[in-house]
Amino acid sequence: MDKSTMYRMVRQHYLFEIDEVIHNGSEYLLQTNWGPKLAIVLEDRVLLHHSFLWREDLVKKGLRLTDRFIRTRDGAPFCPFQDQYIVLRDQLEQESLTYSESLAEDIYLATGQVLGIMYRSVKELNERYKYHKEFSDWKCKQISLQSVYSTEHMLKLKEAIYSRTESLFLTLVRSNWKQLEKRWKDASLLLRQYSISFVAPFMPELHSFYLYQEKWLAYASKRIRSSIGLQGLSFVLQEIFERGNGNFFKLEQLLSGIAESYDLTIAEHFEILAWLIYPQEFFVLIEQYLKQNTEEEESISHWMELCQKQERYDQLQLWYAQKTDRLREEAVSL
Repeated sequence: MDKSTMYRMVRQHYLFEIDEVIHNGSEYLLQTNWGPKLAIVLEDRVLLHHSFLWREDLVKKGLRLTDRFIRTRDGAPFCPFQDQYIVLRDQLEQESLTYSESLAEDIYLATGQVLGIMYRSVKELNERYKYHKEFSDWKCKQISLQSVYSTEHMLKLKEAIYSRTESLFLTLVRSNWKQLEKRWKDASLLLRQYSISFVAPFMPELHSFYLYQEKWLAYASKRIRSSIGLQGLSFVLQEIFERGNGNFFKLEQLLSGIAESYDLTIAEHFEILAWLIYPQEFFVLIEQYLKQNTEEEESISHWMELCQKQERYDQLQLWYAQKTDRLREEAVSL
């Protein structure tokens, strides 16, 4: 959609006046008489509908500083355009938080509390709509698309790796394939045993958290996308671990905050562990190389970075596995 079409659609469907439209990739920044607005265009109506319901529920649960959908003149949360939908939200004029080792501990606790509210809301929303065919079909599709590779997919990937002409990158992959395969098997086994029970209309990312007026924690994400189960939470744990130079205390603060607003079950702890184990970034890199989307040198450099990162993540996985085992033992002894 070009800028002139966006300008015309927003003028037609929304109440405010537009001074300027800035098109940046998939986003449109609108300067209006009611402050800056962020517009995006999406095709997935089910995702948009549940993203809207989820944000409204967050507000009801006390998280008022979130990027709610701005309603149209007719009161709709988004407006249709051909086979797509336009969504407008307020653009927060604040800098996102930098989660580093020096960041105050209470921010990690507050972030955990917000994440807990976000996941509690999602779980309740999934339960409420589980008998709606459109939602249940969409949920099954998302889980299928975003879950760990199937056995069939792994066999095809292995065949592609070993049938290609020799290259330095593929030599690296082949020398590490058994280890990647073991991680895939371990993650797959855990996810079969502790199945994914919900789909979230968001992917939690640390750069989506803001400190509003230096007092309150706010959440605003530029992208609207789905994630399955607690996959996104595992990514948050990895990122905090990485930015905090392996500081487990920061992770404990985050998890303590989550526990205040969302009671993670033992099964959900094992699900998080599965995602921590699963070597997703390695598989994505291999697939990109096989599709010739990345050059040899770039792929090798990225591979070596991932190997170094994995050495650090191994400590995180061990810590979380031990923590989960302790929680399970405590639950059994009750």
